[in-house]
Amino acid sequence: MRVRDFGKLFLASACVPALTSCGGGTVGTNFIAPGVATPTPAPTPTPVGALARPPGGVTSTTDFATLGDQLQIRWNAGINAYEVSFPGTAKGRIVQISFGEDGAVGDVVRADGSKAASAFALTPYNYTGLLEIKNAPQFSYVSAYGVPTAAGGVPTTGSASYTATLDGHAGQWLLYGTAALQFDFAAGKLTGFMDPKLNGPMEAPTLPRYTFTEAVFSPGSTTFSGAFDIVGPTPSSFHGQFTGPNAQELIASFRAPFLDWDAAENPTVWNVMEGVMIGKRP
Repeated sequence: MRVRDFGKLFLASACVPALTSCGGGTVGTNFIAPGVATPTPAPTPTPVGALARPPGGVTSTTDFATLGDQLQIRWNAGINAYEVSFPGTAKGRIVQISFGEDGAVGDVVRADGSKAASAFALTPYNYTGLLEIKNAPQFSYVSAYGVPTAAGGVPTTGSASYTATLDGHAGQWLLYGTAALQFDFAAGKLTGFMDPKLNGPMEAPTLPRYTFTEAVFSPGSTTFSGAFDIVGPTPSSFHGQFTGPNAQELIASFRAPFLDWDAAENPTVWNVMEGVMIGKRP
């Protein structure tokens, strides 16, 4: 992730016109007309990173809906910080270290002040986020979280398209990519696909598009589920729910087979990918 360097401020230089005297000298024109007040510039707002602010509409201590690995995520309004708990480690608060436009990096700090893990948050949306927790050299946990849409908040007319971001792991590989979900709210239909990609130190296996099958969604439902068209020795599935007051966004978890490399780097070995997605509609 590229982190914005807010410590570097660049000021544009102003070109001041000059008057030339008969002797060839210059006289500056930096003056204020009589009776004209000097405008006071508005203060520049201090940027706030993703790990130091709650999702939209959250003003009190809130436990978020989560999908993915076994993370419990909450916003503690009393200390203005996220708290997270995960297997094998006591609960800790997240202290932000650096941040950019869409995400932030921080430490998970226990009550005694010791560091439990590192944290990365991707929060380009208003009501939804994606949190990675690493307490070892390799990737550890990833979870999607958000403010769940209440019953009655999902539209029952029209349709909407959601674009989503993927994150997770697949065998030895890190997983990323995109997804597209199309909901017909009136008819209670869901179609879509995901395009997962793998990342490693050098090259990585190339994966096909995973198209939704057996999608389950009914009018007004706050949740949805389904499977993928890639058939392997392990079954595939995805489970999701809407987030935001009127289903503006969504979170989902998924599991699916993929063809991993053999010793000769040929895609012949079945393996399993697992991850989460966070999405939004225009």
